[in-house]
Amino acid sequence: MTDETADLRMAIVRQAADDYIRAKKLLKIQPDNCLAQRTVREVREFIGGKWYATICDINPDFLLRALDAKADRAQAGTAGDAPGRSVSEPPETTDRR
Repeated sequence: MTDETADLRMAIVRQAADDYIRAKKLLKIQPDNCLAQRTVREVREFIGGKWYATICDINPDFLLRALDAKADRAQAGTAGDAPGRSVSEPPETTDRR
């Protein structure tokens, strides 16, 4: 993968991670929230899919475990973070597929 696209590729993954954590936090206080359930499902499908594998070298299982752990540690009181606010960044890792 070329360095010219690295920032864009990581921004896509970072946004998916932010959306996932925000949705998981919301589900802690509103377990029936359909939008949050859909977001979690769609991000999991994205991270497990071919397009993610094309743009990112971080092992998808590792990333999902890290995101789940971060969401589990997060306080439920911050589940309503405003859209666009950075909640997390993908973990720094050398764990590659």
